[in-house]
Amino acid sequence: MPRVSVSNPLLAMRIAWIAFVGALFVYIGAVLFLVHSGLLVLLDSASLHFTLRTVFIALSTVQLAVVFAVVPRIRDARMISGRTEAQRDQIALVVFFIRAALIEAIAIYGLVLTMLFGQMLEAVAFAVVALVGLVLIFPRGVQTMPPGGDSGPWYTRGHR
Repeated sequence: MPRVSVSNPLLAMRIAWIAFVGALFVYIGAVLFLVHSGLLVLLDSASLHFTLRTVFIALSTVQLAVVFAVVPRIRDARMISGRTEAQRDQIALVVFFIRAALIEAIAIYGLVLTMLFGQMLEAVAFAVVALVGLVLIFPRGVQTMPPGGDSGPWYTRGHR
């Protein structure tokens, strides 16, 4: 199987970031359409609604903790020492996509709640949290180490 290489990982991350942000607006548009069209068959269980909302808020909190507290601590010199520049770029891409997907899932929780219970505010609230998270992880550069560097802080390469 041929290997695929991204010649400009920063550009790839920025394009993906735009797609992730755009998806948030698609979710809200879909929910607006479904809520106002009357096509939803809504559940009428306050206890189920409360339970699901609580579970989704807890999951969102854990995901945000992973994205902003755990992942940056994992990305250290041990992960990339001895790697080529292309491998370090691929690691940066994978880390970005994992973080963005975890944040995007938060908006999907709101979408699910709104589709089940018909309260538009929940979709908007979860989407706003996801949007703030995505803004905070906007790719400013590829996080990598200098060639041959085994320790020290990561630096940002490729401001464009």
